[in-house]
Amino acid sequence: MGGDKAPVTTGGRIVALIWMFASIIIISSFTAAITTALTVNQLDSSIREVNDLYNIRVGTVKSSASESYLMDKRINYHAYSTASDAIDALNNGEVGAVVYDSPIIKYLIKNKDLSGKIKVLPVNLKPQYYGFALPIQSPLRENINRSLLSIINQPDWQKITFLYLGE
Repeated sequence: MGGDKAPVTTGGRIVALIWMFASIIIISSFTAAITTALTVNQLDSSIREVNDLYNIRVGTVKSSASESYLMDKRINYHAYSTASDAIDALNNGEVGAVVYDSPIIKYLIKNKDLSGKIKVLPVNLKPQYYGFALPIQSPLRENINRSLLSIINQPDWQKITFLYLGE
């Protein structure tokens, strides 16, 4: 008895045709699932916390708060003159991560069109706050605070930050 016999009746041919298409769909789906899993694993960052920085080459900007942070944590790093140079080093594979101010890094990634290649992780190593210096008891303080709150709660603020920083 051979296994190479073709269906003879019309009903048998229809069933065989359905099985062939079903087999192609199942094999294609299985291949797509494996490919997707491998691609996602490649895109997934190996950096999840500060301790991961000890295992890779890190770049930062000279004389910055980020450089001080890396020194304090005794993390080996290479200091670059500018944030742009550090991003270029990351893009070229000279370093595995750049530690620096998130808004500046996001701006550079967007302007250098590296959004698909470089990812800013949601890891905040050391929060820094910015402010305006005013004399003690300045009458401008309340007006500035109200204006800032008004601006950042407007939909246009989200559009502007997306325009410059992406994401």
